[in-house]
Amino acid sequence: MEKVLIVTDSAATAFRSMMALDDLFAEVQVCNSSETAARLVKDFMPDLIVAADQLAPRRTAAAVALAVDAGSVPVILLSAGLSSVQGMDPARSVRIEPPLTPIRVRQALEQFGLPISDAQASGGSAQ
Repeated sequence: MEKVLIVTDSAATAFRSMMALDDLFAEVQVCNSSETAARLVKDFMPDLIVAADQLAPRRTAAAVALAVDAGSVPVILLSAGLSSVQGMDPARSVRIEPPLTPIRVRQALEQFGLPISDAQASGGSAQ
């Protein structure tokens, strides 16, 4: 796993998510809207997307992820609400209650059947 895209309009959520993902991915990109994320998906080509509930306008993580239209890219839905998974493909999405942690990310990657390198599994930096 090389690249991850975080979609959140909360600076605190962005910071905490970056801290959780930094050792697991070579590149971490953050944007604050699904519109920007939709453009970045084409250019940045992430291996994973983390979509969080948005405050303004109020949207669930699933609504954010669906608006991004990521195709087959797996999505972590960072949301406290169970309704946030509505409309998502369970084979390519998993809901995680905040805060995002490296352990929870590893569990999600395993659930998606995605490889975790030795550096990722031990919590070391990905090269």
